Amino acid sequence: MLREWLPYQTEYLRSIYASSVLPTTTADGSYQCMECHGSGGHWKCTGCLGSPVYCTSCCLDRHSRDPFHRIEVWDTKGCWTSSWLRDVGVCVELGHHGGRCPVPSGRPPADIHDILDDDNDDEEVDDTEDTWEDEERNGGAGDDPLRAADSPPKPPHAMMTIVDTSGVHFLPVRWCGCPSRQGWKAQLLAAGLFPASQRAPKSCFTFRVLDDYLMTNVECNTNAMNYYRRLRRLTNPAFPHLVPDRYLKFMRVTREWALLQAKKTFGFGPEGRGTPGDGDLGYFCVACPQPGINIDGQWQEDPKTYLYARSYVMDGNFSAEQMKMRRPANDVPMMPGKMFLVNDGPYQEHLKVAKDIKMRSTCNDHKAVSQANANRHKLAVTGIGATACSRHGCFVPHSVVNFQKGERQMNMDYSLSNAMKYRAHEKQPVVVLYDIMCQYGVHIRKRFTDSPHISMPHDLTLWKGIGLFHVHGHQDTCEVRYSPTFMAGAGNVDGEILETMWVSLNRISGTTRSMSSSNRQETLDRHMNDWNYKKMITMVALLRRRIQANRPLLLKMREALDAQESGISTDVLVQWHRVLRGAQEQRLQDVRAMDIFMIPEQTAPSKASLQLRLTTAEGNDGTPIGTADWLADGLKIEEAQYAPEDEWEDVDADDGSSRATPIGDRPNPLAGRRLRGPFAPDASEHVVLNLPSNASPEMMTNDRSLRRLARRKRTLRRGQANDALHRLRVLLSEKSFHFRHRIRPSRGSQQRKTRAYAGLEKITREIQRYGAVYRSARSALVRLNMSREACKIYKRLRPADLKVSTAIAEPNARGQRHATLPWIWTVNVQQDMDDNEHMLFGASAHRLCNIVCSIPPIVHRVHWFRARSRLDRAMEESAILKRELQSTKLYFDYEQDRWLAMATTGPGEAWPGYAEHCRQTANTYASLAADAQSSYTELYVEQNPLE
Repeated sequence: MLREWLPYQTEYLRSIYASSVLPTTTADGSYQCMECHGSGGHWKCTGCLGSPVYCTSCCLDRHSRDPFHRIEVWDTKGCWTSSWLRDVGVCVELGHHGGRCPVPSGRPPADIHDILDDDNDDEEVDDTEDTWEDEERNGGAGDDPLRAADSPPKPPHAMMTIVDTSGVHFLPVRWCGCPSRQGWKAQLLAAGLFPASQRAPKSCFTFRVLDDYLMTNVECNTNAMNYYRRLRRLTNPAFPHLVPDRYLKFMRVTREWALLQAKKTFGFGPEGRGTPGDGDLGYFCVACPQPGINIDGQWQEDPKTYLYARSYVMDGNFSAEQMKMRRPANDVPMMPGKMFLVNDGPYQEHLKVAKDIKMRSTCNDHKAVSQANANRHKLAVTGIGATACSRHGCFVPHSVVNFQKGERQMNMDYSLSNAMKYRAHEKQPVVVLYDIMCQYGVHIRKRFTDSPHISMPHDLTLWKGIGLFHVHGHQDTCEVRYSPTFMAGAGNVDGEILETMWVSLNRISGTTRSMSSSNRQETLDRHMNDWNYKKMITMVALLRRRIQANRPLLLKMREALDAQESGISTDVLVQWHRVLRGAQEQRLQDVRAMDIFMIPEQTAPSKASLQLRLTTAEGNDGTPIGTADWLADGLKIEEAQYAPEDEWEDVDADDGSSRATPIGDRPNPLAGRRLRGPFAPDASEHVVLNLPSNASPEMMTNDRSLRRLARRKRTLRRGQANDALHRLRVLLSEKSFHFRHRIRPSRGSQQRKTRAYAGLEKITREIQRYGAVYRSARSALVRLNMSREACKIYKRLRPADLKVSTAIAEPNARGQRHATLPWIWTVNVQQDMDDNEHMLFGASAHRLCNIVCSIPPIVHRVHWFRARSRLDRAMEESAILKRELQSTKLYFDYEQDRWLAMATTGPGEAWPGYAEHCRQTANTYASLAADAQSSYTELYVEQNPLE
């Protein structure tokens, strides 16, 4: 698009210059007014569309209700210069919706004293002074070159300073003089002007500029100081320092305005609504199950209890710190605990009596544990801790706490306790994901029991987990014990969504660092509330994308599990099902039950060690002495005789038409080279054996006995292919473990590294050998007219199928959540189950085992557990997503009905406009509910009616 625009930049620039052209002249040479087409047109309004030029009379008439437009006047020097609407006689008319009062008064109503003579109003002590000074220290006003300029002059006498989005204006005010006139505050507020003082205001802020600041603050992270600087430059670009400085008043008024807007948003104000309680001025997740609001009343009877579980994620953020206040007595709380940060009074009472249970870490060194009691000087608050909805990323109201030191358990306990109380039922299961849950969750119930300020139902079903990203920074055992992938009922949740929420909040943390405590709380609350609001209005779109993404994933998981189970006997599957189900049930009492997902550390005995073991046993069981050496020599001869991997060409026989080229008909790759020993061209390795698989098609057609022999040979070839695949799985497992326990630990030592890679080369050669065996067997099966069913089983062996991945030895490692194994792991798995002579459990740092077992059975079992869990999570996710979309629609319906009821039972004429606001809000929720219903119909009625 930029390339398309560049050729036209001259045309655009010419039009921009044209905005400064002189006014149109009439026949007598005067400037024409574009409104009345008369003379005297020398006022140009930059706020009106097209920047029209007016005469004085038309400019006054046009702007009687638009007093905050900016105008320019044509100067005799031949250019436009800045001017003000007051110069054409515009005045702010009060009391008649911008119209002229029939009995106007130049004096204010009797309830305001000396409004035009009180010059000390601008000097009154402001309770936000502490913030001003702190922002100077933090690169606020201190880095502004305009601070070196002279102080601005006093505003013109008998005029009010009005701050609007278009700049700072000085305008005369004409008060209403009618006998039934309202008070001065009501007149200002009715005109959309917010007074800067409650005594004798000489300054006002338009509702428009206050709304614009709040929106700019949450979207652009602009603080009050920078926003007001912008207004000063907009007012007078050449001399912004001459514009009156109303920053302190602006900052105070925006706090007052934010409180009023928050109460209006949730319908508070009339006495019948009462006062807002803790968290009552904050949005919450519309999809999370909330009994009595967005789930069916019979939810406790549903056997799928996981559908109604509240899923939380906890985390700390040390970017949202706060410096100590210079004058804390000036701090005035506006809405403590009404949104997201908790009410500080009860919170401090909890901290006085709460005690962290000292315990030795049983996991890796995590900063959240080791630095929990770290103290930081000059900081009143070192950070914040929050509990959020883990599935949709919404902050839970009244559950964000301040840290006094590090991320202590007592802080996070208070956050979790408040979260579990918010719109929840004591019978609802709870899933809690926390980066250090392996330490935090050990004594959690005891801490909740010992503190009188926090609570947890004694029979609460509490599932404890760690996010998928952080769990890989823990020990291997934590991966299987706390990963949501193996947590029944968790669905596909990663537990890391709070990290993305911090990114947005951290953009304002630099500003809140130096604010007063209350101003900081309100700013953080406002940003968290805005985050939740945007989550609410986009929840349907989010769920729609997740539902559409989960359906193919569910199909993929089901196909992968079916393929894996196809080679396993029913008895084994029944046993594995029983083991998995038992571990899931026992997990609530002991997370160590999930260790069945671990692949034990194992070591493969070398050929030399096996030979030594056989030699030691010779003579004791009737075996002749020397048998072991004789067998070893035979193995060496067999290894030397075996054909290299590239002696066979693989073919794609899915259609049964391809044929492999017999060895004898191929050009000899060694021809022309001088070779010795068994690898010479005439050596026995290159002799084509007279086997049925090497017979020509004509011979196979004409010789019935050869066809019978070929059928038997085909059976043997299938057995050979099965044996080769079995050996490949063994070797690939061994190679994966070799990477994990030999290659990785050898880093830093060249000697160990050399030995480790030498062992790896031996395993790689064995893999190549058995890969050649399988290709040979498959090629023979193709020539023996392998059936189509067999073609689906014995697929073409590609290099990627023999690639060793982390998914084999470390199926729980990062990035393996949705990974599947190659097809070779699904063929004749039962043979792996019956082979118990390949690998031995080795001594490790955790345990010492002497059970003889092979890697493939363990690998198959663990991967089946993992595949089964992945399918279960995908199935749970499908059911949860459907319930969440229903809950979203029910939530919007609930809010629509609630607001309509408030409009009907409201205060009536005592609060004019309240009922209309309630109906307007109800209409918004009705639109959101219609969108949710439309998506549900599309996804579950039209596309998948059986889901």
